[in-house]
Amino acid sequence: MINVKEDTASMLQEYFDIAPEITAALFEKGIIREVEMRKVLLREEYKSKVKRNGKQVLRHELASKYCISVSLVEKIIFK
Repeated sequence: MINVKEDTASMLQEYFDIAPEITAALFEKGIIREVEMRKVLLREEYKSKVKRNGKQVLRHELASKYCISVSLVEKIIFK
């Protein structure tokens, strides 16, 4: 299981140089939500790890990591 808030803070820090304190405040105010950020994190991880072979295996790994079904992983990725 992942910590969505911490992973979001590190992703926003890496990509946009947004301080983790600002990300925490955005979560508190409801400007960004865990459910939506979980989808973003999942898509980004899939894009960075996907290879020509092993796509289905990666989907199963992500489903286990994010505690969701494989079909939901596929729905999020292919949306």
